[in-house]
Amino acid sequence: MHLVGTWQVRSENLLENAAEEWSLIQKAANENYSPALYEIGPRAIRGEDPHCTPDKGWKMVRDAATLGSVQAQFYLGQAYENGDGVPKEPDRARRYFRLCAARGQSRCEHSLAQLLLEGSPRSEDDYVQAIAWFQLAAEQGDREAGVVVAQEQSNLTPAQLALVKGWKSQLLRK
Repeated sequence: MHLVGTWQVRSENLLENAAEEWSLIQKAANENYSPALYEIGPRAIRGEDPHCTPDKGWKMVRDAATLGSVQAQFYLGQAYENGDGVPKEPDRARRYFRLCAARGQSRCEHSLAQLLLEGSPRSEDDYVQAIAWFQLAAEQGDREAGVVVAQEQSNLTPAQLALVKGWKSQLLRK
């Protein structure tokens, strides 16, 4: 349902009534299909869905994140990091970024690493984890993360380097 509705909404294959395409996506959302929840949620948050309130949109995005949508996890991480439509909560932002970072999403790895690096107060464990996340993002081609790794590498002690290596092997869900 979600796939057909999305295909019809985003292509030349529109039905006579655009509401029909969205009804297919809504049906998929009603079945707790995370891509459909994420498709509708941000539209409702922005006020673009007359059938759904922004509060319901936030719930849909949270549900999508809980069901494993990395897009929803990143969206919520950014929202809580910046206080965009929700209170600014760096700890909550880190939790959402950690969910999608653990699935190997480089933009989540980078965002999580940045929050850990800039955290106040920052523990040594946060610092070491931040470097590990930056290394993982850099290995996927994130140039900014590579720059941070190059800058911080020389500041790491041999013990911290060993911790970074250990963290990297534990951070990603296989």
